[in-house]
Amino acid sequence: QRGDFDTDDDGLIEVSSLAQLDAIRWDLDGDGTVDSGVSNTNAALYTAAFSNAVTAGCPDTDDADTDAGPCLGYELAADLDFDTDDDGSTHTSGTSDSGDAYHNSGAGWTPIGTRAAPFNAIFDGGGHVIENLFVNRTTAVTDAGLFSAAGTAATIRSLGLRNAHVASANDSVGALAGRNSGRIAASWATGAVSGRSQVGGLVGTTASGSAVVASYSAASVAITGTSSASGGGLVAENASGASIRASYAIGAVSGGNSQHGLTNNPGTVVASYWDTTGTGVEDDMDAAAPEGRTPAQLRAPTAYGSGLYAAWDDEDVDGDGEVGAAADYDDDAWDFGDIYQYPVLKFGGFDTTVQIRLLNSAPSFDASLSNRTVQNGRAIQAFQLPTVSGGEGDLAYTLSGLPDGLSFDANGTGTCQMARTICGTPSTDGASTVTVTVADSDRITEASDTDTLSFMITVVTTSARISATSPAALSEGNLNNATVTVTLANTTFTSGVGISSFTLGGTVPGLSVDSVATVSAGDSSATLTLGYDGANFDDHRTLSVSVAASAHALAGSLSTASVNVSPTRGVRLSPSALLVPERDSVMYRAVLASQPTGPVTVAITGAGSGISVNPTSLSFTASNWNRPQTVTVSAADDQNAVNEAATLTHTASGADYGSVTATLSVTALDDDRPSLRVIPTNLTVRENGSAAYSIQLNRQPTAEVTVTVGGATAEVTADADPDTPGDQATLLFDATTWDRARMVTVSAADDDDATDEMVSLTHAADGGNYANLMADARPGVSVSVEDDDEPALVLDADPSTPGVIDPGPLTLNELSGHADREKGYTVRL
Repeated sequence: QRGDFDTDDDGLIEVSSLAQLDAIRWDLDGDGTVDSGVSNTNAALYTAAFSNAVTAGCPDTDDADTDAGPCLGYELAADLDFDTDDDGSTHTSGTSDSGDAYHNSGAGWTPIGTRAAPFNAIFDGGGHVIENLFVNRTTAVTDAGLFSAAGTAATIRSLGLRNAHVASANDSVGALAGRNSGRIAASWATGAVSGRSQVGGLVGTTASGSAVVASYSAASVAITGTSSASGGGLVAENASGASIRASYAIGAVSGGNSQHGLTNNPGTVVASYWDTTGTGVEDDMDAAAPEGRTPAQLRAPTAYGSGLYAAWDDEDVDGDGEVGAAADYDDDAWDFGDIYQYPVLKFGGFDTTVQIRLLNSAPSFDASLSNRTVQNGRAIQAFQLPTVSGGEGDLAYTLSGLPDGLSFDANGTGTCQMARTICGTPSTDGASTVTVTVADSDRITEASDTDTLSFMITVVTTSARISATSPAALSEGNLNNATVTVTLANTTFTSGVGISSFTLGGTVPGLSVDSVATVSAGDSSATLTLGYDGANFDDHRTLSVSVAASAHALAGSLSTASVNVSPTRGVRLSPSALLVPERDSVMYRAVLASQPTGPVTVAITGAGSGISVNPTSLSFTASNWNRPQTVTVSAADDQNAVNEAATLTHTASGADYGSVTATLSVTALDDDRPSLRVIPTNLTVRENGSAAYSIQLNRQPTAEVTVTVGGATAEVTADADPDTPGDQATLLFDATTWDRARMVTVSAADDDDATDEMVSLTHAADGGNYANLMADARPGVSVSVEDDDEPALVLDADPSTPGVIDPGPLTLNELSGHADREKGYTVRL
């Protein structure tokens, strides 16, 4: 039983597989029987493809009898795909896929027919699409395409070629046919076509009497030859007597030395155009030739009968002799869509959506955006999204992941005042992936109509801190040549960091940056060496550093928190040595040298050998550190005549004092040998005031003893008898008065400075067994004079009376020539 391969009885054999498509080459006249001269092997291939002889499957075309007549050609009954292993390979890079059925050792599909034996029948695509056609003719074979050549009796219609890749080392190359001598109608192609010369997006060359009607190509055309090498977006060479009607091309044309947007046209071209932007070929301004138009012009139609496409209503697309859609509905070939769409074919049942998607120029970002880091709370430097190429109509942007505080201005009328710009002040730390999607305005609203751009914005809170490096703790005594390290957080230093990049702050006078260790871009820390020539200080100070905005990677200057600078720590004792008569007590004062950060305890050790202290520890705080505390040293009586000695050690500990010591030498004057008893040995006198100390002998003398006070000055005097005028600096003791304490009054005169003075009074003894006493047997008195003056300026309105201060006012007369018009006054310290 023979099968019926023309189920719709239209005289066309249905082709539903690549094997059947391949078998057509053995029946080039399309009558359903193998051509004469075909080898038995190839005849068997034809039979295998169609299973049985198919002549009975076609209707009676000659009306001579009821038997089936010869067939007229072939028609596609399904979409076909040359990617037979379904691995996604589309050959667009020019490489073959050995897993596909028609790989042919890299040569790909063998075009149907030859110029000498062309295809000479009907091939109706039926609105179907052949995908991923791959032809790679590396030998000197002309006429390459799905069909090598279409003969004068050939009609190819309603066929789409999607992602065709046709390449040849010779001439006459097109996606659909290398050469056309027949009629091609309502067909289209996308992909890439290349050859030496005569390369066209749809057809390579045409012959006189041929026609290409209502067709288009979006395939790119690459001309590999040089001398006299030509190509065209739709047809490379349109012969005299051939015609191209109601068609267009939009694929890029490159290479060779003769490039045409539509065709090189000795033949007839009617109402056909090329896209000057897509093809890259400018309009030659020849009104008689095909015309180049911009994408906007080509996408502008709304219906037949207007604008560029006014004549497209008058074409016999189906070839039945009835011209135009008005007379023959089958001639209504085009879907013009909207203002964002190239015309696409609906003739023969084409899916217009597929074509629109293929011809759609989806928007695409022209560049990427690098990740960026910005500061929390600081306005960012506004930046623009890259420009977008392609797309139809207005572009709509959608952003997600934008950090809090930032905004996007699409058209420049919003916050940023510049189109496609992100600006603002971020308010939340963290890393955000920002995704930008751009979509155009045409009627294809799927993913292929958009482009996406992603980048990361990291919001950080930048800061800087300072730490002492060498030494690890800063104090007044070690500031000079000390090093500190400035460490950045969430930013890094740039190149060219130097002394000017840092500004010292805080409360330490006389401090400077002497040098900065080498800093490279990307470093997060810098080491500064300090110089110090300031005055001494006894309270805690602070040191901070500001980093210039130009010295680090993010905007704005940075200030460190403060680091503590301690004053010189120590315990001060007054006096530094002490003489204590046996069976007596003498006091000294202790005070801290600088303010501590908290409580400090001073422990007193080293007493012994009859020498004792009270108290044995002192307590100081941050508020009373500079108030002297009194310690009493007592010397007990013993049975020898030897002076005892001890060294009192004062150890301060607590807060920032660590372990600081000071010592005081104590000598106990034995009372078993002659000596003077002087109490106290430290005396403080206010300027213009006086104070007294006592002197007595410790043993009964053998004769009258004279004690003389020395060391007095003109401003600090010692008087043993204040009731007697004059300076009385001598005291007399005898056998009956030796144990009576005699008072010596010390007076401090006023002076003109504001400086405290220090005077040491000495005592010399003569007479009896007190002559030539050892130094430790005649202790001295240390006198501290507290000045009562504060530095001030003295203004005298009447310098004519020396010694009398006239505070003014000055009275002046404004009349010219008056004696009191000018007066002077003096200024002194």
